[in-house]
Amino acid sequence: MKSPARKADHNRKPAYLDEADAPRILIVEDDSNYALKMLAWLDDWEMPLFSGACRVRVAQNIAEASEYLGRDEIDIFIVDLIISDSEDTRLASDEIGKAFVKRIVEATNAGIIVHSSLAAQNESSALLNIGADDYIQKHSDRETIRARVLSLWRRIQLARSKKTNSFAHSNRTFLIGPWRFKVGDRNLTKSNGEVIRLSITEHAFLRYICTIESHACGVEEFNLHVMGRRNTERNFRVDNLIYRLRKKVREIEVVADEEGYRILDIKEIKRAAG
Repeated sequence: MKSPARKADHNRKPAYLDEADAPRILIVEDDSNYALKMLAWLDDWEMPLFSGACRVRVAQNIAEASEYLGRDEIDIFIVDLIISDSEDTRLASDEIGKAFVKRIVEATNAGIIVHSSLAAQNESSALLNIGADDYIQKHSDRETIRARVLSLWRRIQLARSKKTNSFAHSNRTFLIGPWRFKVGDRNLTKSNGEVIRLSITEHAFLRYICTIESHACGVEEFNLHVMGRRNTERNFRVDNLIYRLRKKVREIEVVADEEGYRILDIKEIKRAAG
């Protein structure tokens, strides 16, 4: 006798979203009125299926946006295609916007939505080819903007911060020196209650390096398994990531050897259920 079909629970949070917070978003936009409208739509928005609310900042030019990019503290960039490098908006061009999109792709796992008044049929293909995730016409309504942001963040949580066989690693927990790291949770914690928040790139790096036997990561592995890139001709910021991680978490001991960068003193304290 067949078991009765189980009714789908569409409100149940999928397993891969456990521990997932709503994203930190940067709006790169030189039109202050439009930026404020976008800010009102997204800041403090409690996204379906995610915990907490979105945190949104605004950068009015590429110089300001570059400061956030350098710290790798943004989860989703919403980039005006026609933007300037500085406060002088007369110098704005689509080439500057495209160049910044390329920099985000090369520097981080963050999502990228380009928004522009230029026709999508003329611009979107080229931008998607260089690594942007979506293209939205300016002055789209609030629900369209929110739907695109939600869709992108769900894809990032599933595909970028967790790679093949990721579900087998969910909730595996490690000690890295004195720090507790749980796969899927972007907080490092200490027994004294101290907490350090990881970027999605830093989380993907620690997830990979903790769950492989050697606890080492070279350039090729970093590009493929952390950054999700197939092109290994360039060293996509592995050195910069290690430098920033050492500054952020001083007790983590990292050494360089023939296999790349190796983290010492990693102990697994909880394996994945099942």
